[in-house]
Amino acid sequence: MFSRELIEQVNSQMVSGASCVIPQSVRSYIERKTPQEISDALSHAWRKNAAKDKLAHNLERLNDIAQLESDWNGYGAAPFSQALIAEARNIITNLTEQPELFPTGRESIQLEYELPDKSYLEFEIFEDKIAAMQVSGTDYDNARFWDLSPDDIKQVRGIVKEFFDA
Repeated sequence: MFSRELIEQVNSQMVSGASCVIPQSVRSYIERKTPQEISDALSHAWRKNAAKDKLAHNLERLNDIAQLESDWNGYGAAPFSQALIAEARNIITNLTEQPELFPTGRESIQLEYELPDKSYLEFEIFEDKIAAMQVSGTDYDNARFWDLSPDDIKQVRGIVKEFFDA
């Protein structure tokens, strides 16, 4: 049976000083699952852990952006306000898919997503608004634009979900 084979493989591949065994309650759970259910669960767990790692990276990046001083870009850019940093932190901690994060010289923080087909989604977070743009593939002539309130996290999450579900 696939589930028992999986348990034995996991047991045999665990590397540590002590003998490691999967608890009986976990064994029983795994043995009741189909190979597809196990695969889906492992895939979900991997994506969830990857998202946590990306969130930690983005929070660290945001802390670095908060430390930027006047003229950080060599073109006279101002440092970022604590209010903007807090707003960006609130947004990224509420996203299930983590973006790439960039400071801009326009006193904003940009969140970017790109899919393999070159579809692109961008949020530019300002203190008083969020500007968003979405492009399907490379069809910039039909780009979609939104002007959102900075506290409209639910709509930001909805746009991100729609982008990844398309």
